[in-house]
Amino acid sequence: MKTQIEKIRSAENQIKMFEMISDLAIEISKTDERLLSIRKQWINYGTWRSSCFANQYHFGEELAKALKSKLSKRITHDEDLNFCIGDFIDEIEEAIYEVL
Repeated sequence: MKTQIEKIRSAENQIKMFEMISDLAIEISKTDERLLSIRKQWINYGTWRSSCFANQYHFGEELAKALKSKLSKRITHDEDLNFCIGDFIDEIEEAIYEVL
């Protein structure tokens, strides 16, 4: 059975891990377009979906696959909307956490 001190340390470590994941997600969002990019893909009349490219040699196979999966789900009906990596910080954090 965990003592109170162990529970507190575990909670502190979780908080530190989430902070590091958040910082890493912000840095990933700033990477070059040749390493991580997002575009709009037509899927139906008046409907577009985000489509992601993540360089697996830079991010590693697992993280690249998780990024592609998470960042290729957003749907829009706005023809003029251009997706921006900065809008996907939460999804990037989820992808990192999924790999860890």
